[in-house]
Amino acid sequence: MPEIRTAAAEDEKALHALLRASFTPYVGALGREVTPTAHARLSEALARGGVRVAVDGAAILGFAALLPRGDALEVDLLGVAPKAQRRGLGRMLLADAEAQARAGGFIRLELHTAAMFAHLLRLYTAAGYRETHRGLPPHGADAYERVFFEKHL
Repeated sequence: MPEIRTAAAEDEKALHALLRASFTPYVGALGREVTPTAHARLSEALARGGVRVAVDGAAILGFAALLPRGDALEVDLLGVAPKAQRRGLGRMLLADAEAQARAGGFIRLELHTAAMFAHLLRLYTAAGYRETHRGLPPHGADAYERVFFEKHL
């Protein structure tokens, strides 16, 4: 059974490889590639201790980059290795993000995803997130509609 822990500096290379592997199918569907900005956000989160990883032994199978935003903790990036998908790791990382938010005194979690990814909309809804609105992505890198979610703690 995988464990979840805070990522360490020595995990950075593996995390960037996992970001590429886990995000490439999704951003490809949006007509883009994984951007240097996504890698920079991951590095920034790692530097401030805001990346949680799902590990099985020495292998990092998934990660959640968490970003404080006022009274909310944002799940800024969430990725699971393609070979480890559909095994509940995304749900585990979301549950861990909730525990981290509670421990940090946040009152809610936030996240967003592209509206075209119905399986992710189902995942977040099943995890107790509620849609707040739809709109363009904050990064402006594409024009695909995003669904914004929150979960009150």
